[in-house]
Amino acid sequence: MTTRALLLCDGAPAPPGQSDPAQIRERIDWRSPSANVNFRAENLDDTVLGEIDGRAADLIQIATCTFAADQAISRGGDRDVYGSDWHRELHLAVPVRDPDFWSSPEVYRLLLDALEFATGDTWRFTFSTTADRSRQLVLIPGHQGFARPPDYVVLFSGGADSLCATVELLAGAQGRPLLISHRSTPPTVSRQTNLARILQGRFPERAPSHTSFWIHRKRSNPKDTSQRTRAFLFASLGAAAAAQLKLPRVIYSDNGVVSLNLPINRGIVGTMASRSTHPGFLSRFNRLLGAVFQRPVRVENTLALRTRAEALQILKANSCADLLQETVSCSHTRGLSGMQPHCGYCTQCIDRRFGSLAADMEEHDLTERYKLDAFVASLPEGEQRTIAVSYVRFANRLSQMTPEEMFQDIPELAEAINPESQTVDADARAMAEMLKRHGLAVGNVMSRMAQKVINDLGHGRLPQTCLLRLAFGGEIEQWPALQQTAERIDPNCFRREGKMWRVRFDGREVVVPDEAGMVYLFHLLSTPERDVDVVALLSLRSAPRRQRRPSDAETADLQPGGRTAEPIMPPKDRARLRQRLKELAAARSVAEQAGNDVELALIDKEVAEIERELERTTGRGGKPRTFQDERGKARQSVSRAIDRARKTIRDAHMPLGRHLHVFIKTGWSCSYRPVPPIRWSS
Repeated sequence: MTTRALLLCDGAPAPPGQSDPAQIRERIDWRSPSANVNFRAENLDDTVLGEIDGRAADLIQIATCTFAADQAISRGGDRDVYGSDWHRELHLAVPVRDPDFWSSPEVYRLLLDALEFATGDTWRFTFSTTADRSRQLVLIPGHQGFARPPDYVVLFSGGADSLCATVELLAGAQGRPLLISHRSTPPTVSRQTNLARILQGRFPERAPSHTSFWIHRKRSNPKDTSQRTRAFLFASLGAAAAAQLKLPRVIYSDNGVVSLNLPINRGIVGTMASRSTHPGFLSRFNRLLGAVFQRPVRVENTLALRTRAEALQILKANSCADLLQETVSCSHTRGLSGMQPHCGYCTQCIDRRFGSLAADMEEHDLTERYKLDAFVASLPEGEQRTIAVSYVRFANRLSQMTPEEMFQDIPELAEAINPESQTVDADARAMAEMLKRHGLAVGNVMSRMAQKVINDLGHGRLPQTCLLRLAFGGEIEQWPALQQTAERIDPNCFRREGKMWRVRFDGREVVVPDEAGMVYLFHLLSTPERDVDVVALLSLRSAPRRQRRPSDAETADLQPGGRTAEPIMPPKDRARLRQRLKELAAARSVAEQAGNDVELALIDKEVAEIERELERTTGRGGKPRTFQDERGKARQSVSRAIDRARKTIRDAHMPLGRHLHVFIKTGWSCSYRPVPPIRWSS
């Protein structure tokens, strides 16, 4: 279920016509005495940017509001393990200095494109003029100038990858950086500050300046902690600083595997996996910057084609290997001690542990610094066990695949390639080769760790559920997993749970993502030994989105002797849509006279949707398309969807994939006739 919310930011008025009773209303304020968002910049060195105004200030205003809105509206909480409430529709009313610029169709589109790719949410903005134009945004407080001006900006998180990128730039004599950090918790603050001080001492000729920002919710805890907008906020801070200083580069780095953040398990889909430095996000954000600033500013990931181990080698090559122990990569830092700052089982911890071992830097990333040693400790059921095992198994798959196989079997990879690049093939091959190196490195680490404890393995002294025993043997449940009840478990199950499908067959259970073909398979498994017309199946998926007649009525029209010449869209519905087009044309004239570009964009979007629907239901010569015309399209659509769903299931559960391939028949009608008969529960 989609959560809808209207957020009034920094005293902005509510947009007209917002009366939806189901819409959540929240106030966001970071300037008044009663502010519920903290925004504070701290000058830690000789860094003074002074007062920011114009578009740079507006960009930070928008980024801060989106970050606060992200925390204010829940995605369903920890109990929503299948992400059924993950998606949100967020409408923000934001005061800016130049509302006409931000409301212009091209800039507005670029803004939404970057945010929606990063978060998976639907965003909408209503921009108004800030109440006090004289107020300036003090980005870096202070009165002194730079002792030595910086040459570029580095977004400095205090993690291993941002440290590696910074060391490489400093050691490569690429000038003096300005380090910009986003502070979230006190341990993060001390870690960032300490690392910056150490770097200043080790590279005195290019000693970096360091500036830090406190931007977080206050007076109440965040309702959502996934922070998918943090990348937009962090990049905006860096871009605004670079624009003020007339610097062209902002370095925002993660290793290539983390940047792509591919789903190691199909329980993690879409933006449920973070996209902080994903190539798709950075390219979209850079297009937005190109429209915002006259002087070019570009955000770069200098580690995009390196694995974690290859990034860590930078520290070794520049006599900074000891600094690894000063960094923290864990995504579950809350509640951990300073002696054990890593949980040991989240994806970040697992990737860091494998990376440091592959880079032969174990002495600077001690096992004792991890609360759980996944290699030899017993892994509890659920997230902890499945993340570790899925990480290794996914890496093994990568190590055995060609570049062509990767892009065929991992559809998310296509989002990381810029189709406008003049070197698309070379870019894709370089990315695939990086993933293959990662896969081989993980396999080598597993072999080395197994050799270290070979006696314990041989004598069965290691827990059955440690990573070294689980990764290459036995089955493991797919994450996220629900607690099993004491009830009898049916041997075969095909059940939808939120955005996922729980499938059990032949003693094994997996979870696979939702797609159109899953609905068709579910219906066929629920009605064995019956022929189901393709239009009846198609209506199962399309009925919620379009006003269609019940599927049994459609199917009756398509049977021999049925009314196959009846139009798909009744004449009264076609007349209603044409009347709506006239109303929108009149509304467009009013919006043009008022200069309301946002309203024009919304009108044009609705017009395009209506025109597509009319085109879909119109045949040759302008005649209404009939159900007979539609049936051929339905057959093709349903067959392809079922084939895709069977492939998804086959990748996760080979025996079931084979079973469905043999006993599901497609064509003008589809059927499921298993031999022997099988009962499925839902």
